Amino acid sequence: EITGTFILFLISFVVIIGMFAGILISGYMVRVHQGWFIFYVLFSVIAIMMSIYIANSYEALTQTASLGVTLQQFKATSFIMRNLHIWTTVISFIGAILMFVGISRDQETGGLL
Repeated sequence: EITGTFILFLISFVVIIGMFAGILISGYMVRVHQGWFIFYVLFSVIAIMMSIYIANSYEALTQTASLGVTLQQFKATSFIMRNLHIWTTVISFIGAILMFVGISRDQETGGLL
């Protein structure tokens, strides 16, 4: 049975994955054209700064009587949300490393993608 709690769990998971995918996709775009580098840096900085506010807001929501019990049932999501600024920083650095490593994206040259 699909409940409102399950839908909330799915939405939170998709939002988290979407944020991380956005950072990695913008890193890929820089590899395609170097003019996107400034956008990658800006997007990463904004994502890290916003993740601090999101993590603090999530912490405040878990302390409320109405949503706290429900939100604390999502163990993995709660862990990620409480440490979102760390996750976002790590993902940004991983994206930057992948961007500068120069992974070949051509099938003919044995690339990964």
